[in-house]
Amino acid sequence: LSYADLSFADLSFAFLFGADLSGADLSGANLTYTELVRADFRDTIWSNVISQSDYDAVVAERDARPTQAAYDAVVAERDAKLTLDEVKDLRAGSTMVEISNGQATLSMEVEKSDDLGIWTTGGTASVQMNVDQGEDKKFFRFKMNDSDSSNKDINLSIEGSEYDEAAIKQALADQYGVPLELITLSVTSG
Repeated sequence: LSYADLSFADLSFAFLFGADLSGADLSGANLTYTELVRADFRDTIWSNVISQSDYDAVVAERDARPTQAAYDAVVAERDAKLTLDEVKDLRAGSTMVEISNGQATLSMEVEKSDDLGIWTTGGTASVQMNVDQGEDKKFFRFKMNDSDSSNKDINLSIEGSEYDEAAIKQALADQYGVPLELITLSVTSG
């Protein structure tokens, strides 16, 4: 077999014990389980020859890679998320609001209760805030207006009986089984 052109030949399971392969071209030949003990390989051309185990390792690595569709899905998911620059100014409890036609719509759900235990939807309060053209971000916050209260004392009237802030806190602590010092009351308008 000296100087034989065996390129891309299927020599799998061949018995070439002591064969003269000097100068032979074995480029791309399949030598899986080929017996090559004491063979003469002087000046043999070996380009593109790979063992079955090396081939299997390359195929396994290739098959473990994500498909283009899977990669595209990961990229699309990543691109749909906000970047660090887009959220760096947010705080816990903040909400991002979309600006549409130069306006940001801030909405707040309002709930109501007769006994402070059962709450039902009372409606939604919304306000339109203008955003100047060219502004890439704007911050809004709101607070409850307590300007109609002349003082900060809270009084509750139920069927002619008056209760002050301390009595209200104590009743809430008793009803909900929480320590009195964990209860705070605030004055809201409306």
